[in-house]
Amino acid sequence: MATYYVAETDAKAKVNNDDLWQELTAKTLTSAKRAASRSQMFQGTSLHIAVRTCNGDYIRIAVKRADALNMNHRSVWQDISEEQ
Repeated sequence: MATYYVAETDAKAKVNNDDLWQELTAKTLTSAKRAASRSQMFQGTSLHIAVRTCNGDYIRIAVKRADALNMNHRSVWQDISEEQ
């Protein structure tokens, strides 16, 4: 079982503060995405999923970006890499 971390930010914001990350315990990335979506507190916010390295850094691996202007738009999860 891997430990994933989720952060919720404004629609176009990035996670700039390590205090925003909250721990999720999930067996797979898919179940981490489901848990993050269920725990989303505000409409129109973006969700970020990360794993933590041995030196304490967070590496984002997936993002679900919101459209702050069109709340009817249903966003989808995108797997990402830090090189982008």
